[in-house]
Amino acid sequence: MGGTFYIAFGVTSSFVFALIFLAVAHMGGSILWVFSTVLLQLNVEDKFRGRVFAAEAALTTLTMATSNYVVAELMDGMGFSPRVVTAGVGIFFLMPGIIWFATRKLWDQKEKPSAPAATHEEAPGVLETEHLEI
Repeated sequence: MGGTFYIAFGVTSSFVFALIFLAVAHMGGSILWVFSTVLLQLNVEDKFRGRVFAAEAALTTLTMATSNYVVAELMDGMGFSPRVVTAGVGIFFLMPGIIWFATRKLWDQKEKPSAPAATHEEAPGVLETEHLEI
């Protein structure tokens, strides 16, 4: 979603559409970031969670700094127009999604073991909210 709308942002000549395309592109990036953060919270053990999130924040900062440097070099150092660089960034954003769609069947073929449902005895301290009245 983000890559597609960044490409549209780069090629549009209308200011109003550019604002809309940029807003939708950033919504896609925000959704992706929230989903990845939730997946990390679900899959990382409590005792390692802080370190994993610190590493994620560090890598995110490094990625943003690197992308800013590359964009500046492409525009200032090599003379590419902002439209071409923006469309290129959109294409770059699309690559992980394209790779995922292309390899999805490989991932689906692997059996994923199903986790047994936790019972009240296995998860002490878990409240049954069905019977609570507030």
